[in-house]
Amino acid sequence: MNAMKQETHRPGALKQSNKQHKTGRHRSKSAVNKELKGKQNIKTSLKHVKKGLQRDARRNQLLQIRKKKREEVLAQKRDLGGSLSAPVLICIIPLHSDIDIQNVMSVITSIDETANIATSPCGITHIGVPKMKQRFSIIVPPIGNVLATLDAAKVANTILFITSVACRTNGDTEKEIIDNWGKEIIVSCLAQGLPTTVFAVHNIQRLHIKESLESEYIPDPMDAEQTWPTEEELAEAAANRKRKIVKVVPKGTSEYQAAWIPDEDGADSNKDLEDDEEYETITMSEAAVDEEHYDQDIDILEEKQAMEKFKEAKLDAQFPDEVDTPQDILAKTRFQKYRGLESFRTSPWDLKENLPVDYSRIIEFADYDRRRKHIYRECKLIEEPIWYERYFHPDSTVVASMYAPVTFSPCPVLCYIENKGGELELIATGNVLSCNPNRIVLKRAVLSGHPYKVNKRSVVVRFMFFNCEDIEWFKPIQLRTKYGRRGHIKESLGN
Repeated sequence: MNAMKQETHRPGALKQSNKQHKTGRHRSKSAVNKELKGKQNIKTSLKHVKKGLQRDARRNQLLQIRKKKREEVLAQKRDLGGSLSAPVLICIIPLHSDIDIQNVMSVITSIDETANIATSPCGITHIGVPKMKQRFSIIVPPIGNVLATLDAAKVANTILFITSVACRTNGDTEKEIIDNWGKEIIVSCLAQGLPTTVFAVHNIQRLHIKESLESEYIPDPMDAEQTWPTEEELAEAAANRKRKIVKVVPKGTSEYQAAWIPDEDGADSNKDLEDDEEYETITMSEAAVDEEHYDQDIDILEEKQAMEKFKEAKLDAQFPDEVDTPQDILAKTRFQKYRGLESFRTSPWDLKENLPVDYSRIIEFADYDRRRKHIYRECKLIEEPIWYERYFHPDSTVVASMYAPVTFSPCPVLCYIENKGGELELIATGNVLSCNPNRIVLKRAVLSGHPYKVNKRSVVVRFMFFNCEDIEWFKPIQLRTKYGRRGHIKESLGN
Protein backbone atom coordinates (compact mmCIF):
# COMPACT_ATOMS: atom_id res chain seq x y z
CA MET A 1 0.00 0.00 0.00
CA ASN A 2 1.54 3.22 -1.15
CA ALA A 3 1.76 5.97 1.42
CA MET A 4 -0.16 9.11 0.64
CA LYS A 5 1.99 12.11 -0.17
CA GLN A 6 1.43 15.14 2.16
CA GLU A 7 0.57 18.36 0.41
CA THR A 8 2.32 21.57 1.51
CA HIS A 9 0.42 24.73 2.30
CA ARG A 10 0.33 27.24 -0.47
CA PRO A 11 -0.49 30.84 0.43
CA GLY A 12 -3.31 32.42 -1.37
CA ALA A 13 -3.60 35.82 -2.99
CA LEU A 14 -4.85 37.38 0.24
CA LYS A 15 -1.74 36.43 2.34
CA GLN A 16 -0.33 39.31 4.40
CA SER A 17 3.27 40.26 3.52
CA ASN A 18 5.16 42.08 6.31
CA LYS A 19 7.95 44.63 5.73
CA GLN A 20 11.54 43.51 6.14
CA HIS A 21 13.57 44.90 9.08
CA LYS A 22 15.66 47.90 8.03
CA THR A 23 19.20 47.77 9.35
CA GLY A 24 20.23 50.97 7.59
CA ARG A 25 23.69 51.02 6.04
CA HIS A 26 24.90 48.25 8.36
CA ARG A 27 24.19 44.58 8.16
CA SER A 28 22.06 42.85 10.72
CA LYS A 29 23.52 40.46 13.27
CA SER A 30 21.96 37.44 11.56
CA ALA A 31 23.43 38.47 8.20
CA VAL A 32 26.87 38.87 9.75
CA ASN A 33 26.66 35.44 11.41
CA LYS A 34 25.63 33.83 8.13
CA GLU A 35 28.62 35.35 6.30
CA LEU A 36 31.18 34.47 8.99
CA LYS A 37 29.89 30.92 9.46
CA GLY A 38 31.58 30.56 12.83
CA LYS A 39 34.84 32.35 11.94
CA GLN A 40 36.20 35.03 14.31
CA ASN A 41 37.73 38.35 13.34
CA ILE A 42 41.37 38.61 14.51
CA LYS A 43 41.23 42.35 15.29
CA THR A 44 38.06 41.97 17.26
CA SER A 45 39.43 39.07 19.28
CA LEU A 46 42.64 40.95 20.14
CA LYS A 47 40.64 43.99 21.14
CA HIS A 48 38.50 41.93 23.48
CA VAL A 49 41.59 40.26 24.93
CA LYS A 50 43.21 43.66 25.61
CA LYS A 51 40.10 44.90 27.34
CA GLY A 52 39.95 41.74 29.32
CA LEU A 53 43.37 42.24 30.96
CA GLN A 54 43.33 42.70 34.67
CA ARG A 55 44.82 45.70 36.44
CA ASP A 56 48.00 43.88 37.43
CA ALA A 57 48.46 42.57 33.89
CA ARG A 58 48.07 46.07 32.42
CA ARG A 59 50.53 47.48 34.92
CA ASN A 60 53.02 44.73 34.13
CA GLN A 61 52.61 45.40 30.42
CA LEU A 62 53.35 49.13 30.89
CA LEU A 63 56.42 48.31 32.99
CA GLN A 64 57.73 46.01 30.27
CA ILE A 65 57.24 48.68 27.59
CA ARG A 66 58.99 51.29 29.75
CA LYS A 67 61.85 48.91 30.50
CA LYS A 68 62.28 48.12 26.83
CA LYS A 69 62.49 51.80 25.89
CA ARG A 70 64.99 52.44 28.69
CA GLU A 71 67.17 49.59 27.49
CA GLU A 72 67.09 50.98 23.95
CA VAL A 73 68.23 54.40 25.17
CA LEU A 74 71.01 52.85 27.29
CA ALA A 75 72.16 50.77 24.33
CA GLN A 76 72.42 53.90 22.18
CA LYS A 77 74.46 55.65 24.89
CA ARG A 78 76.76 52.68 25.32
CA ASP A 79 77.36 52.46 21.59
CA LEU A 80 78.42 56.13 21.55
CA GLY A 81 82.17 56.35 21.16
CA GLY A 82 82.53 52.83 19.84
CA SER A 83 84.04 51.70 16.57
CA LEU A 84 80.71 51.90 14.73
CA SER A 85 79.57 55.30 16.04
CA ALA A 86 80.80 58.86 16.46
CA PRO A 87 83.31 59.58 19.25
CA VAL A 88 82.24 61.16 22.52
CA LEU A 89 82.66 64.91 22.14
CA ILE A 90 83.96 66.57 25.33
CA CYS A 91 84.04 70.35 25.69
CA ILE A 92 86.52 71.71 28.27
CA ILE A 93 85.54 75.12 29.67
CA PRO A 94 87.95 76.78 32.14
CA LEU A 95 86.28 78.83 34.85
CA HIS A 96 89.30 81.07 35.32
CA SER A 97 91.16 83.05 32.69
CA ASP A 98 94.60 82.16 34.16
CA ILE A 99 94.24 78.37 33.89
CA ASP A 100 96.93 76.68 31.78
CA ILE A 101 94.94 74.63 29.27
CA GLN A 102 98.02 72.95 27.83
CA ASN A 103 98.88 71.59 31.27
CA VAL A 104 95.35 70.24 31.63
CA MET A 105 95.51 68.57 28.20
CA SER A 106 98.88 67.00 29.01
CA VAL A 107 97.40 65.47 32.16
CA ILE A 108 94.45 64.05 30.21
CA THR A 109 96.52 62.61 27.38
CA SER A 110 99.06 60.99 29.73
CA ILE A 111 96.53 58.93 31.68
CA ASP A 112 96.81 55.87 29.40
CA GLU A 113 100.09 55.09 27.68
CA THR A 114 98.42 52.82 25.12
CA ALA A 115 96.02 55.53 23.93
CA ASN A 116 96.19 56.74 20.34
CA ILE A 117 96.32 60.55 20.28
CA ALA A 118 95.97 62.79 17.26
CA THR A 119 95.29 66.49 16.81
CA SER A 120 93.31 67.83 13.87
CA PRO A 121 94.22 71.09 12.06
CA CYS A 122 91.27 72.84 13.69
CA GLY A 123 92.64 72.11 17.17
CA ILE A 124 90.42 69.18 18.23
CA THR A 125 92.27 66.41 20.10
CA HIS A 126 91.19 62.85 19.23
CA ILE A 127 91.92 60.08 21.75
CA GLY A 128 91.35 56.38 21.18
CA VAL A 129 91.58 54.01 24.17
CA PRO A 130 91.95 50.36 23.06
CA LYS A 131 91.36 48.97 26.56
CA MET A 132 87.98 50.66 26.89
CA LYS A 133 87.15 50.36 23.18
CA GLN A 134 86.13 53.98 23.29
CA ARG A 135 87.01 57.07 21.29
CA PHE A 136 86.92 60.65 22.53
CA SER A 137 87.23 64.05 20.90
CA ILE A 138 88.18 67.03 23.07
CA ILE A 139 87.46 70.61 22.04
CA VAL A 140 88.65 73.66 23.99
CA PRO A 141 86.98 76.93 22.91
CA PRO A 142 89.00 80.13 23.35
CA ILE A 143 88.69 81.86 26.73
CA GLY A 144 86.69 85.06 26.51
CA ASN A 145 84.74 84.15 23.36
CA VAL A 146 81.19 83.67 24.59
CA LEU A 147 79.62 82.69 21.27
CA ALA A 148 82.28 80.10 20.42
CA THR A 149 81.97 78.58 23.89
CA LEU A 150 78.18 78.36 23.65
CA ASP A 151 78.41 76.76 20.20
CA ALA A 152 80.84 74.14 21.49
CA ALA A 153 78.72 73.46 24.57
CA LYS A 154 75.62 73.02 22.43
CA VAL A 155 77.05 70.18 20.33
CA ALA A 156 79.09 68.47 23.07
CA ASN A 157 78.03 65.24 24.75
CA THR A 158 79.84 66.13 27.97
CA ILE A 159 81.04 69.46 29.37
CA LEU A 160 84.06 69.53 31.68
CA PHE A 161 84.26 72.68 33.81
CA ILE A 162 87.78 73.12 35.18
CA THR A 163 89.05 75.41 37.91
CA SER A 164 92.40 75.56 39.67
CA VAL A 165 93.51 76.14 43.24
CA ALA A 166 96.82 77.65 42.10
CA CYS A 167 95.47 80.84 40.49
CA ARG A 168 97.69 83.70 41.66
CA THR A 169 98.52 87.15 40.40
CA ASN A 170 101.98 88.53 39.70
CA GLY A 171 102.16 89.77 43.29
CA ASP A 172 101.59 86.24 44.60
CA THR A 173 98.11 87.18 45.76
CA GLU A 174 95.53 84.43 45.73
CA LYS A 175 92.51 84.87 43.47
CA GLU A 176 89.05 83.37 43.50
CA ILE A 177 88.79 79.96 41.89
CA ILE A 178 85.99 81.27 39.65
CA ASP A 179 86.52 84.73 38.19
CA ASN A 180 84.11 86.98 36.28
CA TRP A 181 84.59 85.01 33.06
CA GLY A 182 83.71 81.76 34.82
CA LYS A 183 80.58 83.22 36.42
CA GLU A 184 79.43 84.70 33.11
CA ILE A 185 79.91 81.50 31.10
CA ILE A 186 78.21 79.34 33.75
CA VAL A 187 75.12 81.58 33.69
CA SER A 188 75.08 81.53 29.87
CA CYS A 189 75.44 77.74 29.67
CA LEU A 190 72.69 77.23 32.24
CA ALA A 191 70.37 79.47 30.23
CA GLN A 192 71.16 77.64 26.98
CA GLY A 193 70.92 74.14 28.46
CA LEU A 194 73.54 71.68 29.63
CA PRO A 195 74.31 68.06 28.67
CA THR A 196 76.17 65.74 31.04
CA THR A 197 78.32 68.02 33.22
CA VAL A 198 81.50 67.29 35.20
CA PHE A 199 83.38 69.70 37.48
CA ALA A 200 87.10 69.19 38.09
CA VAL A 201 89.75 70.96 40.20
CA HIS A 202 93.25 71.24 38.74
CA ASN A 203 96.52 71.44 40.73
CA ILE A 204 94.85 70.17 43.88
CA GLN A 205 98.23 68.84 45.07
CA ARG A 206 99.31 72.45 45.65
CA LEU A 207 96.57 73.01 48.19
CA HIS A 208 98.10 73.25 51.69
CA ILE A 209 96.26 73.86 54.91
CA LYS A 210 98.31 76.50 56.71
CA GLU A 211 96.40 76.46 59.96
CA SER A 212 94.10 74.13 61.79
CA LEU A 213 90.40 74.37 61.06
CA GLU A 214 89.48 73.39 64.61
CA SER A 215 88.26 76.24 66.78
CA GLU A 216 86.81 76.51 70.22
CA TYR A 217 85.17 79.45 71.91
CA ILE A 218 86.60 80.21 75.33
CA PRO A 219 84.33 82.55 77.30
CA ASP A 220 85.91 85.47 79.09
CA PRO A 221 84.56 85.83 82.66
CA MET A 222 85.41 89.55 82.63
CA ASP A 223 83.01 90.27 79.73
CA ALA A 224 80.02 90.44 82.06
CA GLU A 225 81.68 92.89 84.44
CA GLN A 226 80.25 96.45 84.30
CA THR A 227 82.87 99.15 84.89
CA TRP A 228 82.54 102.92 84.60
CA PRO A 229 84.67 104.28 81.73
CA THR A 230 87.35 106.84 82.44
CA GLU A 231 87.44 110.34 80.99
CA GLU A 232 90.17 109.37 78.56
CA GLU A 233 88.11 106.46 77.23
CA LEU A 234 85.06 108.71 76.81
CA ALA A 235 87.12 111.31 74.95
CA GLU A 236 88.63 108.66 72.71
CA ALA A 237 85.23 107.18 71.89
CA ALA A 238 83.82 110.61 71.06
CA ALA A 239 86.75 111.35 68.77
CA ASN A 240 86.33 108.04 66.98
CA ARG A 241 82.64 108.68 66.42
CA LYS A 242 83.39 112.05 64.90
CA ARG A 243 86.23 110.92 62.70
CA LYS A 244 85.05 107.58 61.28
CA ILE A 245 81.74 106.36 59.90
CA VAL A 246 80.77 103.07 58.22
CA LYS A 247 78.53 103.03 55.14
CA VAL A 248 77.04 100.25 53.02
CA VAL A 249 77.62 101.10 49.36
CA PRO A 250 77.58 99.23 46.02
CA LYS A 251 80.75 97.38 45.11
CA GLY A 252 83.33 99.50 43.31
CA THR A 253 82.28 102.77 44.98
CA SER A 254 85.21 105.00 45.88
CA GLU A 255 85.54 106.98 49.11
CA TYR A 256 84.77 110.21 47.29
CA GLN A 257 81.54 108.78 45.83
CA ALA A 258 80.54 107.27 49.18
CA ALA A 259 80.79 110.70 50.81
CA TRP A 260 77.86 111.92 48.69
CA ILE A 261 75.58 108.99 49.60
CA PRO A 262 73.28 110.03 52.46
CA ASP A 263 72.80 107.77 55.48
CA GLU A 264 68.97 107.55 55.61
CA ASP A 265 68.06 103.88 55.76
CA GLY A 266 69.09 103.00 59.31
CA ALA A 267 70.74 99.97 60.88
CA ASP A 268 68.20 97.34 59.81
CA SER A 269 68.35 98.17 56.12
CA ASN A 270 72.14 98.40 56.22
CA LYS A 271 72.29 94.93 57.73
CA ASP A 272 70.14 93.60 54.90
CA LEU A 273 72.38 95.25 52.32
CA GLU A 274 75.49 93.78 53.92
CA ASP A 275 74.14 90.29 53.21
CA ASP A 276 73.72 91.19 49.53
CA GLU A 277 76.70 90.26 47.35
CA GLU A 278 76.39 93.49 45.34
CA TYR A 279 77.09 95.72 48.37
CA GLU A 280 80.06 96.20 50.68
CA THR A 281 80.90 98.27 53.75
CA ILE A 282 83.33 101.17 53.66
CA THR A 283 84.84 103.11 56.55
CA MET A 284 85.47 106.79 55.93
CA SER A 285 86.00 110.08 57.72
CA GLU A 286 83.30 112.63 58.40
CA ALA A 287 85.56 115.48 57.37
CA ALA A 288 84.86 117.54 54.25
CA VAL A 289 85.54 115.80 50.96
CA ASP A 290 88.78 116.77 49.30
CA GLU A 291 88.16 117.09 45.57
CA GLU A 292 91.86 116.65 44.83
CA HIS A 293 91.53 112.99 45.84
CA TYR A 294 88.73 112.41 43.34
CA ASP A 295 89.27 109.32 41.19
CA GLN A 296 91.06 110.31 38.00
CA ASP A 297 89.65 107.37 36.03
CA ILE A 298 86.02 108.47 36.41
CA ASP A 299 84.50 110.61 33.66
CA ILE A 300 82.29 113.41 35.03
CA LEU A 301 80.23 113.63 31.84
CA GLU A 302 79.64 109.90 31.82
CA GLU A 303 78.50 110.01 35.45
CA LYS A 304 76.02 112.80 34.68
CA GLN A 305 74.62 110.85 31.72
CA ALA A 306 74.30 107.73 33.86
CA MET A 307 72.46 109.73 36.51
CA GLU A 308 70.05 111.14 33.90
CA LYS A 309 69.38 107.63 32.56
CA PHE A 310 68.76 106.40 36.09
CA LYS A 311 66.19 109.16 36.67
CA GLU A 312 64.48 108.45 33.34
CA ALA A 313 64.35 104.72 34.10
CA LYS A 314 62.80 105.45 37.49
CA LEU A 315 60.14 107.66 35.89
CA ASP A 316 59.49 105.01 33.23
CA ALA A 317 58.89 102.40 35.95
CA GLN A 318 56.38 104.71 37.70
CA PHE A 319 54.68 105.97 34.51
CA PRO A 320 55.30 103.42 31.71
CA ASP A 321 55.19 104.62 28.08
CA GLU A 322 54.30 108.21 29.04
CA VAL A 323 55.63 110.82 26.60
CA ASP A 324 55.78 114.58 27.11
CA THR A 325 53.89 116.60 24.55
CA PRO A 326 56.35 118.74 22.56
CA GLN A 327 55.95 122.49 22.73
CA ASP A 328 57.99 123.48 19.67
CA ILE A 329 55.96 121.46 17.12
CA LEU A 330 52.33 120.39 16.83
CA ALA A 331 51.38 117.17 18.58
CA LYS A 332 49.44 115.98 15.52
CA THR A 333 52.67 116.28 13.51
CA ARG A 334 54.77 114.57 16.17
CA PHE A 335 52.35 111.64 16.57
CA GLN A 336 51.07 111.42 12.98
CA LYS A 337 52.19 107.77 12.70
CA TYR A 338 50.17 106.79 15.78
CA ARG A 339 46.49 106.00 16.10
CA GLY A 340 44.21 106.24 19.09
CA LEU A 341 43.29 102.87 20.61
CA GLU A 342 40.94 102.31 23.50
CA SER A 343 42.45 98.94 24.34
CA PHE A 344 45.32 96.86 22.93
CA ARG A 345 43.36 93.69 23.54
CA THR A 346 39.89 94.53 22.16
CA SER A 347 40.54 97.26 19.58
CA PRO A 348 40.23 96.02 15.95
CA TRP A 349 43.37 95.90 13.82
CA ASP A 350 43.94 94.66 10.27
CA LEU A 351 46.72 92.08 10.40
CA LYS A 352 47.67 92.55 6.72
CA GLU A 353 47.65 96.34 6.72
CA ASN A 354 50.64 98.17 5.14
CA LEU A 355 52.97 95.18 5.22
CA PRO A 356 56.41 95.57 3.55
CA VAL A 357 57.33 93.55 0.48
CA ASP A 358 59.96 91.52 2.35
CA TYR A 359 57.24 90.26 4.67
CA SER A 360 56.10 87.88 1.91
CA ARG A 361 59.21 85.77 2.59
CA ILE A 362 57.99 84.88 6.09
CA ILE A 363 56.64 81.35 6.51
CA GLU A 364 53.25 80.81 8.14
CA PHE A 365 52.32 77.35 9.45
CA ALA A 366 48.76 76.10 9.26
CA ASP A 367 49.25 74.18 12.52
CA TYR A 368 52.37 75.34 14.36
CA ASP A 369 51.98 73.00 17.35
CA ARG A 370 51.64 69.92 15.17
CA ARG A 371 54.65 70.91 13.09
CA ARG A 372 56.67 71.56 16.25
CA LYS A 373 55.94 68.07 17.56
CA HIS A 374 57.09 66.38 14.37
CA ILE A 375 60.04 68.59 13.46
CA TYR A 376 62.20 69.95 16.24
CA ARG A 377 65.56 71.18 15.23
CA GLU A 378 67.72 73.09 17.68
CA CYS A 379 69.76 75.82 15.99
CA LYS A 380 71.89 78.72 17.29
CA LEU A 381 70.61 82.06 16.10
CA ILE A 382 72.19 85.50 16.24
CA GLU A 383 69.44 87.92 15.27
CA GLU A 384 68.55 91.51 16.00
CA PRO A 385 65.31 91.59 18.02
CA ILE A 386 62.68 94.33 17.85
CA TRP A 387 62.49 96.11 21.20
CA TYR A 388 59.95 98.74 22.18
CA GLU A 389 60.90 98.81 25.86
CA ARG A 390 62.82 101.94 26.77
CA TYR A 391 64.49 100.37 29.81
CA PHE A 392 65.07 96.89 31.20
CA HIS A 393 63.88 97.01 34.77
CA PRO A 394 65.30 94.38 37.17
CA ASP A 395 63.18 91.25 37.73
CA SER A 396 60.81 92.24 34.90
CA THR A 397 59.42 90.09 32.08
CA VAL A 398 59.31 91.41 28.52
CA VAL A 399 58.51 89.94 25.09
CA ALA A 400 60.62 90.67 22.01
CA SER A 401 59.86 89.90 18.36
CA MET A 402 62.46 89.13 15.71
CA TYR A 403 62.75 88.03 12.09
CA ALA A 404 64.73 84.79 12.10
CA PRO A 405 64.82 81.27 10.63
CA VAL A 406 62.11 78.87 11.75
CA THR A 407 62.63 78.06 15.44
CA PHE A 408 60.37 75.90 17.56
CA SER A 409 59.52 76.52 21.19
CA PRO A 410 60.78 76.18 23.88
CA CYS A 411 64.19 76.91 22.34
CA PRO A 412 66.36 78.88 24.82
CA VAL A 413 67.11 82.52 24.02
CA LEU A 414 70.10 84.55 25.28
CA CYS A 415 70.23 88.32 24.84
CA TYR A 416 73.57 90.16 24.82
CA ILE A 417 74.69 93.75 24.43
CA GLU A 418 78.10 94.79 23.17
CA ASN A 419 80.10 97.08 25.43
CA LYS A 420 82.45 99.82 24.26
CA GLY A 421 85.36 97.42 24.51
CA GLY A 422 83.64 94.90 22.21
CA GLU A 423 82.80 92.47 25.02
CA LEU A 424 79.41 90.80 25.21
CA GLU A 425 77.32 91.20 28.35
CA LEU A 426 74.38 88.92 29.11
CA ILE A 427 71.32 91.03 29.96
CA ALA A 428 68.37 88.64 29.63
CA THR A 429 67.47 84.98 29.17
CA GLY A 430 64.24 83.32 28.13
CA ASN A 431 62.55 80.94 25.69
CA VAL A 432 60.80 81.08 22.34
CA LEU A 433 57.05 81.48 22.92
CA SER A 434 55.69 80.86 19.42
CA CYS A 435 56.28 81.43 15.72
CA ASN A 436 53.41 83.68 14.69
CA PRO A 437 53.78 86.01 11.67
CA ASN A 438 50.43 87.64 12.51
CA ARG A 439 51.67 88.95 15.84
CA ILE A 440 51.17 92.71 16.02
CA VAL A 441 54.18 94.73 17.19
CA LEU A 442 53.15 98.20 18.31
CA LYS A 443 54.88 101.13 19.94
CA ARG A 444 52.73 102.72 22.61
CA ALA A 445 52.83 106.38 23.62
CA VAL A 446 50.69 107.72 26.46
CA LEU A 447 49.91 111.45 26.64
CA SER A 448 49.02 112.63 30.12
CA GLY A 449 47.84 115.86 31.68
CA HIS A 450 47.41 117.42 35.10
CA PRO A 451 43.86 117.95 36.47
CA TYR A 452 43.60 121.65 37.26
CA LYS A 453 39.93 121.88 38.30
CA VAL A 454 37.53 119.00 38.95
CA ASN A 455 33.78 119.59 38.60
CA LYS A 456 30.88 117.17 38.93
CA ARG A 457 30.79 116.12 35.26
CA SER A 458 33.83 117.82 33.79
CA VAL A 459 37.52 118.35 34.46
CA VAL A 460 39.91 121.07 33.38
CA VAL A 461 43.21 119.45 32.34
CA ARG A 462 46.50 121.29 31.87
CA PHE A 463 49.79 120.46 30.15
CA MET A 464 48.31 117.81 27.84
CA PHE A 465 48.30 120.01 24.72
CA PHE A 466 49.67 123.45 23.99
CA ASN A 467 47.86 124.30 20.72
CA CYS A 468 44.21 124.58 19.74
CA GLU A 469 44.84 122.57 16.57
CA ASP A 470 46.07 119.63 18.61
CA ILE A 471 42.99 119.73 20.83
CA GLU A 472 40.66 119.65 17.81
CA TRP A 473 42.76 116.87 16.25
CA PHE A 474 42.62 114.60 19.31
CA LYS A 475 38.92 115.19 20.13
CA PRO A 476 37.70 111.79 18.78
CA ILE A 477 40.04 109.87 21.10
CA GLN A 478 38.61 108.73 24.41
CA LEU A 479 40.37 109.84 27.57
CA ARG A 480 40.94 107.58 30.57
CA THR A 481 42.07 108.20 34.11
CA LYS A 482 44.32 106.01 36.22
CA TYR A 483 41.32 104.58 38.10
CA GLY A 484 39.14 103.85 35.03
CA ARG A 485 37.12 107.08 34.54
CA ARG A 486 36.39 107.81 30.87
CA GLY A 487 35.46 110.87 28.86
CA HIS A 488 36.05 113.00 25.76
CA ILE A 489 37.53 116.40 25.00
CA LYS A 490 34.84 119.09 24.83
CA GLU A 491 36.60 122.37 24.11
CA SER A 492 39.83 124.30 24.45
CA LEU A 493 40.38 126.75 27.30
CA GLY A 494 43.17 129.31 27.42
CA ASN A 495 44.87 128.49 24.09
